[in-house]
Amino acid sequence: MHARTRLAIAGVGTTLALGVIAGTASAASHDKPATPARPAVSPDFTACSWTISGPTLIYSHPDFNSHPLAGKHSGNVVTSPIECGTYYDNGFTYVNMSSGKVGWVYAGNIVHPKPTPPTRSRYLVTGTVNIRTAPSTVRGAVIRQKHKGDVVTSPGYKNNFYSNGFAPINLGNGDVGWISSAFLQ
Repeated sequence: MHARTRLAIAGVGTTLALGVIAGTASAASHDKPATPARPAVSPDFTACSWTISGPTLIYSHPDFNSHPLAGKHSGNVVTSPIECGTYYDNGFTYVNMSSGKVGWVYAGNIVHPKPTPPTRSRYLVTGTVNIRTAPSTVRGAVIRQKHKGDVVTSPGYKNNFYSNGFAPINLGNGDVGWISSAFLQ
């Protein structure tokens, strides 16, 4: 039970998880949670900055139940060590902290990415669907709709959508919106 609790808190990758479950992880891995996995950075990488859209917390892991590390106010700017709009986990993206560590901020609390997220893929919308401010029907306000036959572009690929069944899409004004990936083909 202790290993499973540590595993859930740490949010670690498969290799360490197998070691902890099998009891073969090093003692150091039990002393503190592992840093969340980060995606690979492309050679043409440009750091990203986001503007905080309202009072928000930066968390230790991509989960509202994880430890809050810092608070930010509307208008504050945070930077991310990855391309804008290309990586989300549970609706969170990770950002640099002034301490040099990495924290996680909810996608619904950040706007105006700079530079504009790239277009990695295009999808056909298969029915009428809401576009939201966040990857959630509870936390994401509806900002517009798309209809069957519309085409949307995304900074990600459908097999990499890990945000509660939602896909990030480019809104055309530089911002990212969220659409149910079940309506994309």
